[in-house]
Amino acid sequence: MKSNQIPTWGYILIFFFGLQIFQNFITPILYPFLTSLAIPFYLQVIMMLGISNIVLLEVVCRFFFLQSLRAPSFSPSQLTDWPKLNSDAFSYYTKELEGLGFKFLGDYSSPTVKGMIRLFIHQEHYCMAEVGQIENHPIQCYLVSWLDDGWSLAVSNSQASFKQSSVAYAFFRLPRNLRIRIKGAEPYHLLELFQEWRGKVLNDLRISYQRELSVETYFSKERENFSKYGQRLLYSSLTWRLIEMYLFRLNPKMIWLGEYSKFRTS
Repeated sequence: MKSNQIPTWGYILIFFFGLQIFQNFITPILYPFLTSLAIPFYLQVIMMLGISNIVLLEVVCRFFFLQSLRAPSFSPSQLTDWPKLNSDAFSYYTKELEGLGFKFLGDYSSPTVKGMIRLFIHQEHYCMAEVGQIENHPIQCYLVSWLDDGWSLAVSNSQASFKQSSVAYAFFRLPRNLRIRIKGAEPYHLLELFQEWRGKVLNDLRISYQRELSVETYFSKERENFSKYGQRLLYSSLTWRLIEMYLFRLNPKMIWLGEYSKFRTS
């Protein structure tokens, strides 16, 4: 275990410490205030329960989440180390991507994730591809390009469930990370969509794409994204994030354009 990780008993102590602070310092202030507004006692109890849950969510749970939100570290791996992964699917995607001009870079895994990713680079289109799978989940293909001014653009054929997608939407999206998902799309279809969409984005935003690409670039960008996820979580409402998860399940989104409409030229 890393030295900066908090053990389980530490989380429990923090939770009860936060609960005691609320009961001993906040409750004595709120109850008289609610009484002065002539709010019935039973409504006061309901309101206090709601407020206490929101406070604990926003303070204590935020702290827990931030502690766990670290970019995974990756090291070279090989498919034979993962007998539960779909080796035939990895072979299929490798053949298809190499047929489209992608060059295989290597296989990588993380000690915190039960799965593996296979990275590729396209030296003419200046983009990278990831074929990845986590145990007991469908394999997916992901094409990505990094643009000027902190923008990035990616397309994928992820078949993640609505539950998994709602978590990603609520907690792992960024204003300048543009994303499109087409469930089950073939690699050639992803590349066609990627090229067409990137051309439009570059023209609309009057920017260009990054040409220096490597395995180090890929993981550096991943670490940068996780740092941004943490910063946004620190300054935004967890309660609202949970509401977004619920709304996503009612109306699933396959595209995320962030600040694109705000900055594109007319």
